[in-house]
Amino acid sequence: STAQRPTQTSYMRVLLLTHNVAGIFDDPDEALRPWADGLAALVQRTRADFIALHMQEVGGSRWRTCGLDGAAAVAGAVEAALPDHWSSGMMVRTDTAEDGFTALGSIYLVRRSAVQLVRLWRWKEAEGAAGAFESLRAADGPLVPQPGLPPRHCRHERFPRHLYGSTWSRKGYLLTRWQLGGGGAVLDLVNVHNFHDESNLAALAAGASTYASCRQQALSLVTAALLGLRGGGAAGGGAAPAPASAAFLFGDFNFRLDLAHAVSLLCGAEGLQRARAVAAADATPLRLETSGGSGEGGDGYLSSSSRSSRAPAPSQGQRRVRE
Repeated sequence: STAQRPTQTSYMRVLLLTHNVAGIFDDPDEALRPWADGLAALVQRTRADFIALHMQEVGGSRWRTCGLDGAAAVAGAVEAALPDHWSSGMMVRTDTAEDGFTALGSIYLVRRSAVQLVRLWRWKEAEGAAGAFESLRAADGPLVPQPGLPPRHCRHERFPRHLYGSTWSRKGYLLTRWQLGGGGAVLDLVNVHNFHDESNLAALAAGASTYASCRQQALSLVTAALLGLRGGGAAGGGAAPAPASAAFLFGDFNFRLDLAHAVSLLCGAEGLQRARAVAAADATPLRLETSGGSGEGGDGYLSSSSRSSRAPAPSQGQRRVRE
């Protein structure tokens, strides 16, 4: 049942975390325990009362063959590492079908002494059923005992396929809404995994990067959904409460350097022209090397396995950028 609105607000320490966890799923025997211990140490150091842990690439690189077999172990390790905190369990879509899987996972933790100060928005469950904040006070166990996607407590969307061209991508967002401090701040927390650069060579092409444009459109879609909530709408259906005090988008944004500008800065206009010509001719990885010069038309040079624009011996401080 929905708890009555508390009459007083209280101060809470909030910790917002994001981590691409592909490596943890790919090598759990080596990576999971140190990662969970590091999380516990961070929570202890910050004395956080409310922790939002946003994860991307849940399932790792073997998700097609193994699915999300390791998700329960990761959620369990987090819960075991923080026994003084209530855990939501891992909110994640476990159906890996291409039409909706994003590999996004979110775990929320609340210090047990502060559980009465936190409420989670329950989205509309059926026509005519209004959404409302629910207290965590009576929640003895996780909202999601096994990894899963509870539609009544979150909104999950994969970015439309047309945003990234014809290639299907596991990118999207997962939204939850919380009220903290016993009737105080209302927060929209959004776990985002944005589009990556599929090819660094393609990113060198003349004009603005198409990948950057894809990322901009994706973030615009997320912010439009949040603004719809502020206007009284509800992403994915359901009545919306009063506007959130703040919205936090945190995840893997896949931001990149302006690669064409970086090559031009280090190798000059001629180097950029040469890189584009090589990229158009074949897919041989390019190596950009510089001895540390700076400024437009710097002393960098480009090489590949078959050609080089210059052939000086690399200096000790050499830097390399590969595709």
